[in-house]
Amino acid sequence: SNNATSEKSISVVPNPFAPISSNKPYALIEYKLPFDNALIDCDIFYPNGNLAVSLIQSKFTSNSGTLNWNGRDSDNKVLPIGPYIVMIEATDQDSGESEILKAVIVLAQ
Repeated sequence: SNNATSEKSISVVPNPFAPISSNKPYALIEYKLPFDNALIDCDIFYPNGNLAVSLIQSKFTSNSGTLNWNGRDSDNKVLPIGPYIVMIEATDQDSGESEILKAVIVLAQ
């Protein structure tokens, strides 16, 4: 296998993201993992570390993918403007190894 399999990255577009005024109602969270066969969780946290919303739980994925977030919490309320931390935890189905990817997304008006 080549080096591409060991890369990991996470990016968020657009960032800052304006859930209400934007003509794009979702921010795209793109990820690359060093695993070909993984289980991922994706959570979004307030800067103080409290959970804002659990976006994805136990989703099977290959080594890359895209998630979207509408800037809302689990009650479908738009979250306050400011920075949030997107965290993806990925576990390799073959080895049980895990990786954590983090990015900051800023909600704007």
